[in-house]
Amino acid sequence: MQEIKRVFTTHTINSVALSVIGIYIPAYLLTLGHSLSQVILFYVITHAVGLIYALLIFPWVVQRWGLLNAFKLNFPLQIAYLVFLSLLKTYPISIEFIAVLNGLGLFAYWIPINILLIRHSKSEIMGSNMSWFFALPNIFGILGPIISSVLIPFVGFWPVFCISIVGLLISYIPLVPVNDSDLRIKLNFSSVIRRLLRNKTVFLFEFLENIIEESEWFWSIYVFLIIGSLTAPGIVGSCQAIGGSLFTLIIGHYVNKKGKQLIPLASLLLLVVFLFKIVSWTPLTAYIVTVAGSFMLSLFVVSYYSAIYRTVKNDDEEEFMVVREISTVAGRMVVFGAMFLLQQHLRYFFILPIFVTLLLLFLYKLKNTHLKS
Repeated sequence: MQEIKRVFTTHTINSVALSVIGIYIPAYLLTLGHSLSQVILFYVITHAVGLIYALLIFPWVVQRWGLLNAFKLNFPLQIAYLVFLSLLKTYPISIEFIAVLNGLGLFAYWIPINILLIRHSKSEIMGSNMSWFFALPNIFGILGPIISSVLIPFVGFWPVFCISIVGLLISYIPLVPVNDSDLRIKLNFSSVIRRLLRNKTVFLFEFLENIIEESEWFWSIYVFLIIGSLTAPGIVGSCQAIGGSLFTLIIGHYVNKKGKQLIPLASLLLLVVFLFKIVSWTPLTAYIVTVAGSFMLSLFVVSYYSAIYRTVKNDDEEEFMVVREISTVAGRMVVFGAMFLLQQHLRYFFILPIFVTLLLLFLYKLKNTHLKS
């Protein structure tokens, strides 16, 4: 248990450190003169490379050096990503190369952290663990985007990059004494196909859920574009953290007992939020919708993931956590494709998550809340 506490400490520090700059990166690329199409391509490359890492490299690394060492690999990758990104303003560095680093660092972080979460969580308290997993970074990360929204307009991006890099270095410290080499993942083409067929309904839900979740990520870009202020992404990030924190403080503890029942309610509330996002044009309404949207998304995501993790726990969950990246990346690619096609009419993008949420709600009811094939 002491080891997982160290990992959760690392997760909180890591998330807070990246919250200072993370939400600003699309705006940063846009302010450097890159088009929205190039920014979309940046994230397409990020997730495509991440999927290759997940299926081909990550199992190999775990087999030889263990899960925690595979986890520690993300730190130099994330720092290299931020360093090259900060140098982009003065040196002609390829943003495609930076996207590759981002993909490697991103997936080297999230796959191990999810495996550790499901391995060390008891099924009966999965909801509480999921709530706090999302809440701690939100609670401690409210100030991060506010700090960046104050600093960036006056001193630029470089000091904020430095703050994030220092934070990442500090987040590595809790993992230094940890040694976990008992986990091995054997993955090949045939095992991937077998897993996809065995849990085909679960992977379908993963595909749909990631379209919904990634649509919330797009919201920060959209607000920056419609408001046109460099303070906007920072305020949006803090509003999202506030909404996520309020969820945990108010109803997060109900997820253990009523998680599956909360999924339809959360889906319906998300539909209302997405409708408001289509008609939000002023800073005030955008920020109000952001808080409400983050609250509803937290309700949906925590309820959904606690149900999914209970379903796959003790069923080669490590293999599931790797193979699921196929469906999650596929969902994100749909979002990026919609962003690309609707560049001239971005507010209509939110019709996509509305449709997908309705479809997920219908399928969820059809499968009688079990999320199993």
